[in-house]
Amino acid sequence: MIDKLQLSTTRNEDTPLNAAKELASIFRTWNKGPSDKNFYNVRGTDHNGLAAGTWRNTQIAADLTVELDFLLNTLQEHGIPRSSYDSLLVRIWRFIILPETAWSAGSNKVRIADDDIVHLETLGHLISARIPQAHEFDSNEREQLLGLLAEASTASDECTDLPKAIRTRLSDLLTQLSSLLDPDNDHNSRHVQRTLDRITALLLQAVWAEKKPDLKFRLLNIALRFAQTMSESASYDVIKAIAESPMKDMLGLPPGEEG
Repeated sequence: MIDKLQLSTTRNEDTPLNAAKELASIFRTWNKGPSDKNFYNVRGTDHNGLAAGTWRNTQIAADLTVELDFLLNTLQEHGIPRSSYDSLLVRIWRFIILPETAWSAGSNKVRIADDDIVHLETLGHLISARIPQAHEFDSNEREQLLGLLAEASTASDECTDLPKAIRTRLSDLLTQLSSLLDPDNDHNSRHVQRTLDRITALLLQAVWAEKKPDLKFRLLNIALRFAQTMSESASYDVIKAIAESPMKDMLGLPPGEEG
């Protein structure tokens, strides 16, 4: 029986996550599903007979496909046209979300072509060679982020007037970042970047919602430094633009109180 844990056992703990290689591994497992089992059994029916395991594994594959789409854009920035892989990406999405299975017969007829899996593995090698930042995380960046994490946690605790929804979400994201930065956990720099993106976006909301000028500046300063730590974060350009705008106008301060 295929479950979430089995999808993770194909990667050695010391091997960095690579979306193309991970998908190839998952798809090979799904393709080997026994012919007398239905779609849910092959992709991960829970032991209690529910289909939750199937959909959790589907989400894993979908998240990896989103990651792969991002990496294809990065490859294009490195001079490798993503158009060569767009049709492959379409077939991957169809295989994950719209499997052509004989539902009424309860049989598992759905497979992805072995050539597509080989194509994914080849793409994985290309990603490893051309985008090292896709699977490496610098220890200095980790230490810097841990320091910022502590600052953000302290500032969040002091912003007692912030809406509860913002404080709760920020606390959850900071906890998530702490887990991702734990060297004992299997993590990926892209996961850290996406979490940073969410944190910096939420810190912007906090800047607008916070009433105290000194806390506004602290939150903005932390957001900018989070974004600068890993400059590929999608929030970086947004935060930089805000940082370059007139502080007193953005924060609603009267002249002479922006420092």
